[in-house]
Amino acid sequence: MLLTGGTNLYRSTDGFATASKTTWIGGYSTANDVTEYQNHHADQHSLAFLPSNPDVLFSGHDGGISQTTNILASTVDWTTLNTGYLTAQFYTVALDPSTAGNNVIIGGMQDNGTWFSNATSSTANWKSVFSGDGAFCAVTGGRTSYYVSSQNGNVYRMVLDNNGNSTSWTRVTPVNASGYLFINPFVLDPNEGRRMYLAAGRTIWRNADLTGIPLFSNNATSVNWDSLATSTVSSGTISALAMSTTPANRLYFGTSSGAVYRLDDAHTTNPVRTTITGGTFPANGYVSCIAVDPTNADNVLAVFSNYKVQSLFSTTTGGLSWTAVGGNLEQNPDGTGNGPSLRGVTILPIGSSSMYFVGTSVGLFSTTSLDGASTIWSQEGASTIGNVVVPMVVSRPVDGLVVAATHANGVYTADVASAPAAPTLASPPDGATSIPTSSTLSWNSVTGATSYTLHVSTASDFSTFVVNQSGITSTSFPIAGLQNGTQYFWRVSATNVAGAGPFSSTGSFTTIVAAPAAPTLASPSDGATGVSTSPTLVWNALSDAASYTVQLSTTSAFAFLLVNQSGIAAASFAVSGLSTNTQYFWRASATNAGGTSLFSATHSFTTSPPSSVELVDGAIPKEFGLAQNYPNPFNPTTIIEFSVAKETRVRIGVLDATGRKVVNLVDGVKSPGRYTVRWDSRDSRGNLVASGVYFYRFESPVYSTTRKMALVR
Repeated sequence: MLLTGGTNLYRSTDGFATASKTTWIGGYSTANDVTEYQNHHADQHSLAFLPSNPDVLFSGHDGGISQTTNILASTVDWTTLNTGYLTAQFYTVALDPSTAGNNVIIGGMQDNGTWFSNATSSTANWKSVFSGDGAFCAVTGGRTSYYVSSQNGNVYRMVLDNNGNSTSWTRVTPVNASGYLFINPFVLDPNEGRRMYLAAGRTIWRNADLTGIPLFSNNATSVNWDSLATSTVSSGTISALAMSTTPANRLYFGTSSGAVYRLDDAHTTNPVRTTITGGTFPANGYVSCIAVDPTNADNVLAVFSNYKVQSLFSTTTGGLSWTAVGGNLEQNPDGTGNGPSLRGVTILPIGSSSMYFVGTSVGLFSTTSLDGASTIWSQEGASTIGNVVVPMVVSRPVDGLVVAATHANGVYTADVASAPAAPTLASPPDGATSIPTSSTLSWNSVTGATSYTLHVSTASDFSTFVVNQSGITSTSFPIAGLQNGTQYFWRVSATNVAGAGPFSSTGSFTTIVAAPAAPTLASPSDGATGVSTSPTLVWNALSDAASYTVQLSTTSAFAFLLVNQSGIAAASFAVSGLSTNTQYFWRASATNAGGTSLFSATHSFTTSPPSSVELVDGAIPKEFGLAQNYPNPFNPTTIIEFSVAKETRVRIGVLDATGRKVVNLVDGVKSPGRYTVRWDSRDSRGNLVASGVYFYRFESPVYSTTRKMALVR
């Protein structure tokens, strides 16, 4: 048996004499050169047999170490031995350039494709989204499209969800382009994310609208691609691209032979090229990166990755003149000596100044001042990033996020102060009602903010202020003394050392209505006597009341409550079971969303004396009967006699001429006998009734009858 490894791993049982005895057992699939052998990886480095068992083989490759326990099996099964250790050799990194606070990062890794992360935790898993050697990548503002690539200019457009799952994709590589670098640069226009500039050998290709390329195709395309003839260089290969934001449509590019150019009006049919190669640039230097100030396209940095040369140059004139700014990164002022190789650079505006970050072969460095050969660069993350190769560093001006990709030690992020983004209002929700007049307003924290300013007004244009408070160090603020039933508008801005950011969107809320006034008691009238033991208490309804509370007591101090009922919807409440000939005190209050009123003035009433039902004699009547009242007509009192032949429940009530119940005189079980009952011409509420014809009715399970009587006052 003979094993051989290069990109892939093969086994032969006849010394590779015949193809039929040769088996693919690792690396890229021989079917498509994209997928990989399970638990194995492309690019072989070493093989070792277990001395005690030659069937066991260990394979070292770019993905780590794999082991098989039977190298002679018809299908070799591998087990990964990485035990959680993953190599992360990033070439490139990209982020959403315009969405403050967004966590999405993608990056291309040597031999391991392109990976996606949308997390703040350093231990969260990334997701693989593209294969091959991960090369240049980009994200459009708002993450509407992702652009990924692998070796030799193989570029795809993808649409990913927030978890990195692909919902659509297509290849966007121009069909007739050639001459790509192994890790080939492209750049999106920051002002028009559908437009791409792609380096292809000595020429730049431009696509005016990448979204116009049909989806789900693995073929190169000519759709919307143009070769920019004025970009063609005579020597070297185009190795770096950078696009301006302000002013727009200025493309800077550099070559592997040390030249730098500017292409103005790069979006037009015939953009104008200007050679801006500096007179002190290193001869035959390799331009590995160009960075353009997002706020002023005349401010540019150019990086040369060669050793023993001046590696970093700055211009503030759009390339008309250049100054070496490698400073203390160079061992000697002329670049000779053992200074590091510089790889990538970014310019991050912070308020009215800028911060500069450069990735090198020995870590990440930054400065806030470019001062020629005296520029002082300070190492960032010496104990975290360490002295590793940093091939690319990018930044996001909207929130000061900096992302550094390392070629061995993963990806690192930092928030660098810039004017903070607008806060998002949290509570009360926009349009909220019934907010207390003493409330706490709150909002979401903003990355990089050191304090906040709060405006509260009754005017939507904030022409006047109820609150104008700055220097708030928390994300909430209590306010008091607001007016009931009033609409207020509010907004918040965040501040840090770079200045104040924009205000949030305006929110509004309406305060709670005022608590209602105390009700006015109506019936029984204050001091009423002869009130029924089952009266209905009545008060005047209030238009702004949602409910009422009524209290009833036998003491004027309400020390003992017979009734304490809240949540009454109507302006009345029926009471029952009161004692006869007893004085009661009562009061009511009203409630709405704004609170509860004071209690009304206290009223009193006295119930009727015990019923004058009397047993006339104990003789048992032969039949039930209801006699005519006497006197009749009467004023104000009359006597009604009735007979009960056997024990039964008896009810005698008085009705007015319309048949409406006025009062019950008798309601209970009676033994056989003759009885009388007195009516004092009062209704069930204790009020005297008017003159007129009334009816009194005897009701029992075995007998019912009605008679008429007249009250004449």
